[in-house]
Amino acid sequence: MSSLVLELQRDALDASVPILALLRKSLVVAKKLNIQEFQHWVQNELNGYANGSEIPKYRFVRGELKAFNPYQGWIPMVLPLEVANIIENRPIPQPVSTVQSLANNAKSTLHMMSKEYDALLRSYDHIPYKMALHIDKSQVSR
Repeated sequence: MSSLVLELQRDALDASVPILALLRKSLVVAKKLNIQEFQHWVQNELNGYANGSEIPKYRFVRGELKAFNPYQGWIPMVLPLEVANIIENRPIPQPVSTVQSLANNAKSTLHMMSKEYDALLRSYDHIPYKMALHIDKSQVSR
């Protein structure tokens, strides 16, 4: 078993090893050594964080809320600080494979908006435009 742990350590330091391979190997080590907390974390990373699960701070991204004005394009929205902090700081609970795919396929910015926040914002200010949270792809990549 020590050779698998040493191999995992080497792989973790090797930037050419894909994150999914590293996580799968980590899951094997966690199961073999019966490290349940580590196993749970790896499974969450591989499968995504279920509703109600605590999402680690590193899985939060910050974006800028914008509305699409047909004459000017995407324009920043001005919101009260409390509302902006809630809406612009979003968790990414999806599996790491999905997050990696988003980061690899996005141009430079990802657009994201939940139906709940869309409805909340429309009731707050009756905004007639399409809205989206603009997240720089580098935040997702990290």
